[in-house]
Amino acid sequence: ELIAQTNAIPLAVRLMSSPGEQLAAVSLLLELSKNSLSLCEKIGSRPGAILLLITIKYNTTDSMVAEKANMTLNNLVKCPKNIKIMAENGLLEPLLSNLIE
Repeated sequence: ELIAQTNAIPLAVRLMSSPGEQLAAVSLLLELSKNSLSLCEKIGSRPGAILLLITIKYNTTDSMVAEKANMTLNNLVKCPKNIKIMAENGLLEPLLSNLIE
Protein backbone atom coordinates (compact mmCIF):
# COMPACT_ATOMS: atom_id res chain seq x y z
CA GLU A 1 0.00 0.00 0.00
CA LEU A 2 2.87 2.34 0.75
CA ILE A 3 4.15 1.98 -2.80
CA ALA A 4 0.86 3.39 -4.10
CA GLN A 5 1.82 6.70 -2.52
CA THR A 6 5.04 6.88 -4.54
CA ASN A 7 5.60 7.45 -8.25
CA ALA A 8 6.21 3.73 -8.84
CA ILE A 9 2.94 3.04 -10.65
CA PRO A 10 3.05 6.08 -12.96
CA LEU A 11 6.71 5.37 -13.70
CA ALA A 12 6.04 1.70 -14.45
CA VAL A 13 3.21 2.67 -16.79
CA ARG A 14 5.51 5.08 -18.63
CA LEU A 15 8.27 2.48 -18.85
CA MET A 16 5.95 -0.06 -20.46
CA SER A 17 6.35 2.00 -23.64
CA SER A 18 10.10 1.45 -23.60
CA PRO A 19 11.09 -1.94 -25.05
CA GLY A 20 14.20 -2.14 -22.88
CA GLU A 21 12.22 -1.54 -19.71
CA GLN A 22 9.01 -3.38 -20.55
CA LEU A 23 9.77 -6.58 -18.67
CA ALA A 24 10.70 -4.78 -15.46
CA ALA A 25 7.70 -2.44 -15.67
CA VAL A 26 5.18 -5.20 -16.35
CA SER A 27 6.75 -7.40 -13.67
CA LEU A 28 6.36 -4.63 -11.11
CA LEU A 29 2.73 -4.05 -12.06
CA LEU A 30 2.09 -7.79 -11.90
CA GLU A 31 3.46 -8.00 -8.36
CA LEU A 32 1.51 -4.95 -7.25
CA SER A 33 -1.70 -6.25 -8.80
CA LYS A 34 -1.45 -9.43 -6.73
CA ASN A 35 -1.59 -7.59 -3.44
CA SER A 36 -4.76 -5.61 -3.03
CA LEU A 37 -7.88 -4.23 -4.61
CA SER A 38 -6.76 -0.67 -3.96
CA LEU A 39 -3.53 -1.23 -5.90
CA CYS A 40 -5.53 -2.76 -8.75
CA GLU A 41 -7.72 0.34 -8.76
CA LYS A 42 -4.66 2.58 -8.70
CA ILE A 43 -3.05 0.76 -11.64
CA GLY A 44 -6.27 0.72 -13.64
CA SER A 45 -6.98 4.38 -13.03
CA ARG A 46 -3.61 5.38 -14.45
CA PRO A 47 -4.29 6.75 -17.96
CA GLY A 48 -3.11 4.33 -20.60
CA ALA A 49 -2.09 1.55 -18.21
CA ILE A 50 -4.70 -0.98 -19.28
CA LEU A 51 -4.38 -0.07 -22.95
CA LEU A 52 -0.62 -0.59 -22.79
CA LEU A 53 -1.05 -3.94 -21.03
CA ILE A 54 -3.52 -5.06 -23.70
CA THR A 55 -1.19 -3.88 -26.45
CA ILE A 56 1.75 -5.72 -24.90
CA LYS A 57 -0.34 -8.86 -24.41
CA TYR A 58 -1.20 -9.07 -28.10
CA ASN A 59 1.63 -7.28 -29.90
CA THR A 60 4.93 -8.02 -28.21
CA THR A 61 7.37 -10.56 -29.55
CA ASP A 62 8.60 -11.36 -26.03
CA SER A 63 6.38 -14.17 -24.78
CA MET A 64 7.43 -13.66 -21.15
CA VAL A 65 6.38 -10.01 -21.19
CA ALA A 66 3.13 -10.93 -22.96
CA GLU A 67 2.33 -13.56 -20.34
CA LYS A 68 3.07 -11.18 -17.47
CA ALA A 69 0.87 -8.53 -19.09
CA ASN A 70 -1.89 -11.11 -19.39
CA MET A 71 -1.53 -12.15 -15.74
CA THR A 72 -1.59 -8.49 -14.69
CA LEU A 73 -4.79 -7.92 -16.65
CA ASN A 74 -6.29 -11.01 -15.01
CA ASN A 75 -5.45 -9.58 -11.60
CA LEU A 76 -6.88 -6.17 -12.48
CA VAL A 77 -10.27 -7.77 -13.14
CA LYS A 78 -10.82 -7.70 -9.36
CA CYS A 79 -11.89 -4.08 -9.82
CA PRO A 80 -15.14 -3.56 -11.79
CA LYS A 81 -13.92 -0.21 -13.14
CA ASN A 82 -10.99 -1.99 -14.74
CA ILE A 83 -13.34 -4.42 -16.50
CA LYS A 84 -15.10 -1.44 -18.05
CA ILE A 85 -11.81 0.13 -19.15
CA MET A 86 -10.68 -3.19 -20.65
CA ALA A 87 -13.90 -3.46 -22.64
CA GLU A 88 -13.54 0.13 -23.85
CA ASN A 89 -10.07 -0.78 -25.08
CA GLY A 90 -11.17 -3.89 -26.93
CA LEU A 91 -10.56 -6.62 -24.36
CA LEU A 92 -14.04 -8.06 -23.97
CA GLU A 93 -13.35 -11.42 -22.28
CA PRO A 94 -13.42 -10.05 -18.70
CA LEU A 95 -16.72 -8.27 -19.35
CA LEU A 96 -18.28 -11.35 -20.89
CA SER A 97 -17.05 -13.54 -18.04
CA ASN A 98 -18.44 -11.07 -15.53
CA LEU A 99 -21.82 -11.01 -17.27
CA ILE A 100 -22.01 -14.81 -17.33
CA GLU A 101 -21.27 -15.05 -13.60
